[in-house]
Amino acid sequence: LEDNTSNLKFNKLRGFEDLYQTVAKSTVYIAAAFGEEEYGEGSGVIINSNEILTNLHVIKNANEIYVIPFGGMAEDPANDTYYNASITKIEPDKDLAIIKVNSKLNDPIIISKECNINIGADAHAVGHPEGNYWSYTKGYISQLRKGYEWFYEDDSAYKADVIQTQTPINPGNSGGPLVN
Repeated sequence: LEDNTSNLKFNKLRGFEDLYQTVAKSTVYIAAAFGEEEYGEGSGVIINSNEILTNLHVIKNANEIYVIPFGGMAEDPANDTYYNASITKIEPDKDLAIIKVNSKLNDPIIISKECNINIGADAHAVGHPEGNYWSYTKGYISQLRKGYEWFYEDDSAYKADVIQTQTPINPGNSGGPLVN
């Protein structure tokens, strides 16, 4: 047995732990305040040293936007590391927004311009579903939809080319990275 297995090399990690560690560091928690007692939460992904890509519906009509980077959430919320953010660009018809902080963020995600997306390929998401911060989930790409239209409860309408996945996500994942 030793002779037959001596040349085999095993990765010390059994799954996608390396991918999670990389993507989680690029993922931020976003809290959007809409008034005295009303707020929403979602995710975002760092795309350069001070900009974050998220979904527009996460921050739309917010009075204030707060961003907490990976590792910035403390046991006592009063000790969280957070940054105020402002909206720099929106694409309303695609439900996308770029927000900016006045501080340098580490670990921007690497975006490939030559991304080859195929039905059946793995899809990995990191986000904050229902208060489960920096959670990981895995699924697959089930379809590519050109010119897809969708609506939210506030009757806002969107149209874009979308990647349909069978990846378990929930409120709080919105705006976070979906990677292959």
